[in-house]
Amino acid sequence: MNRYLLILPILVATPALYASDETADSIAATAILQRQLTVDAQTTRFVSAPYASPAMRQFRLPFTYGTVGAGWQGEYISEAVNPQTGSGEQYGFFSADAELKSGTSTLWGTAGYTNGIIRDVRYNETSDISLTYPYVTADEVGGDMRAERYSFSGGYSDRYRHMAWGVSLSYDAGLYYRNIDPRPRNTTGTLDIDAGVALRTWADYYIGLSGAYRKYRQTCDLMFMSETGEAKVYHLTGLGNHYARFAGTGYCNYYDGERYLARVTLVRASRTGLSVDAEFSRFLFDHILKDLNRLPMASAWHNEARLHVAWRHSGESHSWGIKTEGDLYRRHGSENIFGDAVTGTYPQIGSLEMYADNLRQISASMFYEFTGKSLTWSITPEWGYTYRSEVYASPAASRRTESNNVAITAAIASVNADRWYWRIEASAFVSDGLNLGTLRTGSISMSLSRRLRADHAIGISLGYRHSDYTEGPTANGGNASIQFIF
Repeated sequence: MNRYLLILPILVATPALYASDETADSIAATAILQRQLTVDAQTTRFVSAPYASPAMRQFRLPFTYGTVGAGWQGEYISEAVNPQTGSGEQYGFFSADAELKSGTSTLWGTAGYTNGIIRDVRYNETSDISLTYPYVTADEVGGDMRAERYSFSGGYSDRYRHMAWGVSLSYDAGLYYRNIDPRPRNTTGTLDIDAGVALRTWADYYIGLSGAYRKYRQTCDLMFMSETGEAKVYHLTGLGNHYARFAGTGYCNYYDGERYLARVTLVRASRTGLSVDAEFSRFLFDHILKDLNRLPMASAWHNEARLHVAWRHSGESHSWGIKTEGDLYRRHGSENIFGDAVTGTYPQIGSLEMYADNLRQISASMFYEFTGKSLTWSITPEWGYTYRSEVYASPAASRRTESNNVAITAAIASVNADRWYWRIEASAFVSDGLNLGTLRTGSISMSLSRRLRADHAIGISLGYRHSDYTEGPTANGGNASIQFIF
């Protein structure tokens, strides 16, 4: 879906449940609907970044919890804001996730499958464009793109005395294709390996280090089968430029990349108080034209730093939290220069750094939740600022975007007679300074769960969202799902 039309997550406030090792048995016996309340709680959702460390994942929830579900999600945009990402996506999905507790050990896993269509993709025959830009294979025809995605992940964490540790593994794969000219067939694969350790310090706080490695690969094969001719293929290099020498060739190409990440994390086992997460990563990839004896046409590096600082307080009736997060990255791309072909091979004689993309982003938010005897409610305001600058060296081109964002979310939820759980959520989001004027987004969602005879529940959820620019397109989207909760 288009990055400018994404909706901020809508969160619901519920009572915060946490426990030390001594009360783990009583927490494990918590009724299923109360566990769902805690998982959906603002106290739980408000802080997520520190639990990306596998050593800290064991402190995210104090009990076993899992879901298996299926549903549909879609977005329809009247006119594409960015033609390269299409005018909306519709897909059906299946998902399963579980987090299992046994003593001090935590084991988790997820699996997912989606099948759908990305509508009206133009000037782009490459998938995962947010990873591979600005180097994109393109033509002027485009069309709807079929998409299938598969994913799974798993991890294990534990602690003993003052030490905690964890490891995780995940793999995501995708297949993207079109059955009419032009006919791309793209396969993607992303493998992530993560490991971390942490040391218990004062007041039940853990401070830890973790590292991660990612291997990324995308293979792109483009075909034309019409006897009346074929569209010209371009290899885009950023801000409307392309590598003219190889236009009309290189129908088969691939991307090969690696990412290295280091993270420092501070979090409290009881899920209250201060949390800090600082993350540094470097991603490098090459764009290679397989048709031309694996010619390395271009390469890029992407350095990124992220910082999260938050404070949470959880009380019997009143809970609150404050948070600030920042993101800073630099992406530079280089185009290689080649001499005349010798026996079908182009000798590389130089390289020029032609493209640069720099971003600065900061946000601040807070929440307040009140827990009554029959209802809980919350309100969460948020502010954000984004500055992005893209530059192409020759021919000179540049694009700059500066925007301020404000958002507010509100929710109300209840568990009735330990048999029914319901919640209603609503949000509003406004962003100014964009090329198409002010972006306004509103959404509402509802969910309902029913406890079964055993310690399980079944639930449904429905949602609707609307977005529009004051000088541009509108978008409408929705989702519907059913899930088994255990």
